[in-house]
Amino acid sequence: MFFVKRFLLCALLWNVCACAAATPTAAPAASPTPSFVSAPTLVALPTSQFIEATPNVPPVLRGTFVYGAGDGSLWLQQASGGDAMPFVERSTESIAQMPAFSPDGKSVAFAALLFLADGNLRGDIRLMDGDGKNVRTLLRAQANDEVYWYPRFARDGRMLVTHVRNSQMTNERAALEWLDVSSGKTTRVIDDARDGDVARDGKWIAFVRYDVTTMRSSLWLANADGMNAQPLVDDKTFNAILNPRFSPDGKWLAFSVHGAPQKNLPQASREQCGLSILVSCLAQTAHAHSAPGALWRVNLETKTFQQLTDIYDDSPTPAWSSDGAYIAIHDFTGIRLIDLARQEIYPLFLENGGSGGFDWQRTGNR
Repeated sequence: MFFVKRFLLCALLWNVCACAAATPTAAPAASPTPSFVSAPTLVALPTSQFIEATPNVPPVLRGTFVYGAGDGSLWLQQASGGDAMPFVERSTESIAQMPAFSPDGKSVAFAALLFLADGNLRGDIRLMDGDGKNVRTLLRAQANDEVYWYPRFARDGRMLVTHVRNSQMTNERAALEWLDVSSGKTTRVIDDARDGDVARDGKWIAFVRYDVTTMRSSLWLANADGMNAQPLVDDKTFNAILNPRFSPDGKWLAFSVHGAPQKNLPQASREQCGLSILVSCLAQTAHAHSAPGALWRVNLETKTFQQLTDIYDDSPTPAWSSDGAYIAIHDFTGIRLIDLARQEIYPLFLENGGSGGFDWQRTGNR
């Protein structure tokens, strides 16, 4: 077992531990969506051309952000402004992390990593009302070093969760399961999978596969029943991949990475990016950066990629606006907003940094 200090860091975001260098390999296979086309010829790797800390005034936003500070506490932040409010207090007995709003925005699910008296660990899934009250356990781990993580709601109210056995051991095993919130019953979806998200139409799930021996991860797409799984990004492209999130229309998948890309990826054209201004979303050849990560997105129809931030973020977690025009991102630097059309990144709440997960309950278009 790893040292406890290393475990706590990894526990906040599982694949953050994947710090081994990657080497080039073959391009990933075609996506399962019937309308997908063959990947275009590989081109030079980009660096982001999005303008960071733009001087323009950010758009007026609606809804509420919920984020984990990384110390076991959860916080609410109104998107329109004001001070963050504590949602789950910091505790010496557990770490609250990976919050997710229910489809109606009235409840928040989160993962609770529990420190047991005998020195072992357990991870449960809990649900609470939007005011932080009525906390209850939906899914309880039954054994030591067994963890349920990454709760993500489908539009029908079901929850996709990651079930990990032998947590942090060399024989660790992870799988995606559907949780019926009303009954508490789970159904296995797909083995060797974690950190899943559900498309709004409920037809697709995206997930990460992580090899505990090589400490490398890959990005995958499958049917909602786990069938027809195909890789989008192989495990030789980035040091780590995490936090996949579908756009509202299901055409894009945002995801965060660790490290500069080790190989070429097919780049999205200006038309594919949906930009209304005369700026190409292609950029120059990528080069190594000393900082840890960045946010990317992939077009699921053309299987082409766009880098949204430069490689100096730390495990950014994305959350889309309801109209798909914006992506809010949360990491140690706080909460920022990506304007996809204008290619600008606005600082929103730079005092609200952390590494414990992030979600956005939206009202109206944003």
